[in-house]
Amino acid sequence: MKYLFVLILSIIGKCYGQFTPTIITEFVEEFIIAKNKPDYSKLEHYLVLREDLQSGTVELVKTYIEDFNNELSALKDYRIVPRLELHNDLLENKKIIYNGEGRVFYLVSGNEVKMFFILENNKIISFFGHFQKRENEMVYPVMLPNL
Repeated sequence: MKYLFVLILSIIGKCYGQFTPTIITEFVEEFIIAKNKPDYSKLEHYLVLREDLQSGTVELVKTYIEDFNNELSALKDYRIVPRLELHNDLLENKKIIYNGEGRVFYLVSGNEVKMFFILENNKIISFFGHFQKRENEMVYPVMLPNL
């Protein structure tokens, strides 16, 4: 009986680790690799933004999205990988420092990390790409609610 319990916990743990939230995949499809101009009125469905939604915050997020879209719109083959399942070789100079409640995911194409996402309560609280840190440099993600 004890072994059955351990087996069940192991299976649940593996399934939890392999879970990729649909919200990230939908966001990537809708905004990051979209062929047409994204519908920015849908941002609040995917992202946690400040309550007052200052126009500067929304414009900054739109600029990030447009930059990533210009770079990644031709991306056809990608996967969203939880931080704990990503091989350390892929994370070289792309690790971020985050100890919050959310889970960290990476957008990977081929053998290259293109972006990261932090998900909390099934919403994206941080995303970014274009990051290349120097050896021993700390990279702290910008939280969208703090913009």
